[in-house]
Amino acid sequence: MKKCAELRYQLMPYTYSLAWDARESGLPLMRALWLHYPADVHARGIGNQFLWGRDLLIAPVFEQGAVARSVYLPEGDSWYDWWTNAPAPGGQDVKSRTDLATMPIYARAGAIIPIDPVRQYTGQAVNEPTTLRIYRGADGQFMLYDDDGISQEYLK
Repeated sequence: MKKCAELRYQLMPYTYSLAWDARESGLPLMRALWLHYPADVHARGIGNQFLWGRDLLIAPVFEQGAVARSVYLPEGDSWYDWWTNAPAPGGQDVKSRTDLATMPIYARAGAIIPIDPVRQYTGQAVNEPTTLRIYRGADGQFMLYDDDGISQEYLK
C-alpha cells in the first residue's frame, strides 16, 4: 500500500492537471480505452483496464496471489512499462509482472508526465522540483495546471 500511496502523491500534478482539463473539456479523468481508440475493435470490449487521462494505461489486478496479468496495449500507439521503462508496441496483449506492490501501468509514447517528490499529505510543501517523465517515440504535449490549491483565485 505504501508504494501505491507514494505513487498517488507523485502523480498529484498530473492528476490535478487532468481535473482542470475535465473542468474545461468535460473529459473524465478515468477513461475507457475506446474513448481514445475507437477504431481498435479489441479495445472497445475491454472493461478491466482503463486510461488515467490520455497517457497512462492502468490495469488493476483482481486475482489474489497473481504474479502476472495480461494487459492489452491499444493499437496506434507504442507503450512503456511504468516500472521498467521497457517499450512495447501497441495492438497486442502483453504479460505484465505483478505483485502486491506492483500494479501494471503503461505510459503512452509521446506522454509527458509531471512527477512530484513523495509527500505525506496533499497540503505538505514540496521543496524539490517537479520532474517531467518524457516517453519518446511520438510527438507529445502536456498542459500543466497549477494554482494555490486553496482559494478561488483561479477564477480570475
